[in-house]
Amino acid sequence: MKSVPKVLFLSKGNACRSEMAEGFLRHFAGDQVIAVGAGTESGPLSPILVEVMREVGIDTTQQQPRELASLFHETFRYVVAMCDSSKERFPVFPFTPNWLGWE
Repeated sequence: MKSVPKVLFLSKGNACRSEMAEGFLRHFAGDQVIAVGAGTESGPLSPILVEVMREVGIDTTQQQPRELASLFHETFRYVVAMCDSSKERFPVFPFTPNWLGWE
């Protein structure tokens, strides 16, 4: 049985950038990956994000911003930091082989 890779997108607020990346990956990869977004200071999902993503045909209304701490027990194949400060502020996921920085 083939395992489905999990990808975590990290940002400070988890209200726009990481949620947008999660939405795009879910849309284009379908069930080939599990996309997750999280932030150190998670807030409500940006209404502008929802509107912009809807304009390109992607529904993000079911996505929920998450606090990073709620994911410490999980393992990800990829962790993508969505800004420079996130690489410095976020903890290391020891079993994640791929850490990417997308400034």
